[in-house]
Amino acid sequence: MIARTSVIGDLDETGATLTGIDYAALEIKQVLMTILGEGFLDLNKGVPWVESILVKNPSFEYIRGILRNQILTVPGIVDVPYLVITEPNAQRTATVTFRAIWKDGQPIDGVATTPEIVT
Repeated sequence: MIARTSVIGDLDETGATLTGIDYAALEIKQVLMTILGEGFLDLNKGVPWVESILVKNPSFEYIRGILRNQILTVPGIVDVPYLVITEPNAQRTATVTFRAIWKDGQPIDGVATTPEIVT
């Protein structure tokens, strides 16, 4: 299970404190990897990977809308002008490439691999 554990002021792997745009970049990836219903504090948070996305013949327009809305939940993110998701492979993983806009106009470019989901 993947848990969203970062809080503003969280430490990265080097021990540096993450704030601002660096925090937002990390939080976006964590948001995208959170599976709907896995959080114990709020079962309504997360991406419906199993129910709506990693299915046969998914609607990619619908998926982009879900993922865009999830990214916009990250504090400080004001727009997501670019988001592409690859079709899930045999292992039921996909790659999400995105550009999010931080509140001061700076872009955050990133790539996230969806969680590997075993059913």
